[in-house]
Amino acid sequence: MGIPILEVGKLVCWGGNVTLKAPLSFVLEAGDIGVAVSQNLSSSANFLRTVAGVQTSRFNDINIGAHAVTSKVAKYLLGVVSAEPEFYEELTVWEQLAISAELYSVDKHYRPYAIYEALDTAQITQYKDVKIAQISDLSLRKRVSIARALVHSPRLVVIEDLFQGSDFRNWQLITDMLSKIRNTGKAILVSVENLVHLSSLYSQLFVVGANEVFVHGLYPQILQEIGQYNLVQLQVWDTGIDNAIISLNESVEVFDVLQKEDDPGVLRFFFKGDDVELQNMVSALKNKGIPIVSCLIVDNFFGR
Repeated sequence: MGIPILEVGKLVCWGGNVTLKAPLSFVLEAGDIGVAVSQNLSSSANFLRTVAGVQTSRFNDINIGAHAVTSKVAKYLLGVVSAEPEFYEELTVWEQLAISAELYSVDKHYRPYAIYEALDTAQITQYKDVKIAQISDLSLRKRVSIARALVHSPRLVVIEDLFQGSDFRNWQLITDMLSKIRNTGKAILVSVENLVHLSSLYSQLFVVGANEVFVHGLYPQILQEIGQYNLVQLQVWDTGIDNAIISLNESVEVFDVLQKEDDPGVLRFFFKGDDVELQNMVSALKNKGIPIVSCLIVDNFFGR
């Protein structure tokens, strides 16, 4: 077996040196697609940015193509697409990619071919002469950013919030693009809000919380493990919200408790167990005097 494209020997902290509950190790080989899914995209963003070297810590051990993630060589092996990509709005799509090719010292004779190849992979060749300022569709802007990240032919492609701005018209475009990228021998790491459109495309899955990756495994073996989890929404009267948070955080079956900013009486968390065990937990909370309004399972988070 050759050198992995991405080797995480030890991931112990992320996002401003937030210490993880347990260290994580994994590798991505050529053609692998790793998917990070979380109920809060900032959690998976911390994970991706740390792995990509955008956020660094001397306590982590991360290599891209056997080079430390902080090294100059690793930067050339990496293509990163942020959740909120920035552009020179008055430039055309082609000009935007040409600047990226220049920054990465892509050979001038090969450069036009590299740009066309990136445009074709992202399925945006027809927009090459369109100014970025004229593109309002978020999904299309995302694909422009992906093309820009591909133009120097990186080994590892990291994409935050893969389906940002997408709807039923272009979900298939995005998944087809991922397949095309993987078939060139690259490794891919993406974050998504749920697994509805990636239920069988990934090689590895990471279910990410605020300070932990509490589920990680290879496809298809991971399907059995995630079958034990559900994303749950619990609504509690304001008078009981603090006690509810404390009790949920004390439960070994509960992971990543989050309070909705726009509705403080609503809590979301991952629960490991079946429907009966969930109802038993809810009953136990009520027995503690916590005033629960409702409890429901969020459909389709795991794509089932």
